Amino acid sequence: MLDFDGPIETPFEVTVGGVNVTSGFRATTKSITVNRAARKVSDTADITLADPDGSTFMPPTGAPIQIMMGLSTLDMGLAFDGFVDTVRSTGSKSGGREISIKGNSVDNKSKVKAPGMRSEDKNNFEAVAKKWGGLADLDIRVAGDLAGVERDFWLMQNESFMQWGHRIAGELGGAFKIIGKSGYFAPLNEGISATGKPLTAISAAWGVNLLSWDVAPIIGRPQYGKIVSRHYDLNLAKYVTVEVAVDGAEVDVDFGSMFSDATEAHSKQTAKAKAKESEREKGEGSVSVVGDYAAEPEAPLVLSGARPGVDGTYTIDSLVQKADKKSGFVTDLKIKRPTGGAGKDSRGSSAPTPPARPAGLGEPMLGPFTPF
Repeated sequence: MLDFDGPIETPFEVTVGGVNVTSGFRATTKSITVNRAARKVSDTADITLADPDGSTFMPPTGAPIQIMMGLSTLDMGLAFDGFVDTVRSTGSKSGGREISIKGNSVDNKSKVKAPGMRSEDKNNFEAVAKKWGGLADLDIRVAGDLAGVERDFWLMQNESFMQWGHRIAGELGGAFKIIGKSGYFAPLNEGISATGKPLTAISAAWGVNLLSWDVAPIIGRPQYGKIVSRHYDLNLAKYVTVEVAVDGAEVDVDFGSMFSDATEAHSKQTAKAKAKESEREKGEGSVSVVGDYAAEPEAPLVLSGARPGVDGTYTIDSLVQKADKKSGFVTDLKIKRPTGGAGKDSRGSSAPTPPARPAGLGEPMLGPFTPF
């Protein structure tokens, strides 16, 4: 017996290999989920379909796949662009048959996963990334100030281009993303998408589109006032330190790098990247809103109506676009980097104070504590 109470009602479109297969999928689609994150190389998607009598279309792996999602047929946007990575069939006598189609923005059959040994002397990051990306059949684009980063020596040590790109982006305070035949490097914390375009803010407002939240606007552990890195200066014959202040820091604690860098420029870049990380991690949380296909990692999120001290502006770190029979179209957001008043209760000392404890109530039996 097939356990299937009908397809999702959320408007969507699916294209496989350039062919629109929506009409064939619409009657059997149980759920669609898209995962995107600023600091992950690939985006992923999962479509679950009922498969009565094994009659549902089973797309070939490696085929290009695009997914459009929205709240109406007149208001949809591109939620996922990639390749069919895995197709899995499951079934049981009581539960019926299902097909799960998993997509990945990286073509895992391509050269991007081939390890290599390469080096480059005295060049900027954009030139090196384009050269090495081309060997993996990728068109590379570098956004913002990452393009002009100079190093005396660049090294890929038995890494795939995908691994090297992820590692080097972290060292430079940026993110690396592969979508199809293109690779993108973009700086973090600057409101720039993976593809290098400026992003507009997303609103999460109580009574409008905000469904739920779980937010810690300020966390003490990740915060540092300054980042200190060091390098060995051959001319001075000694180690020299470089300091970079963390934006918005409210602590008097500095972070010292465990390792030394090759040059002063490299040391500055290391400190700058770590400062961005400290700034980003000083607050975090999750927010769910009515489905919004325009939401993107790195876009600002303006949270309002939650409560004083939590309302403010955050940066979207990752998101899940999901549609199913139970919930409809919902966007779940992981947020970081609180700004715009987040973490500060604007009521200050005007907040009501607890009443004074009546004399004698709850007093310690042995009297006040006296230190040794």
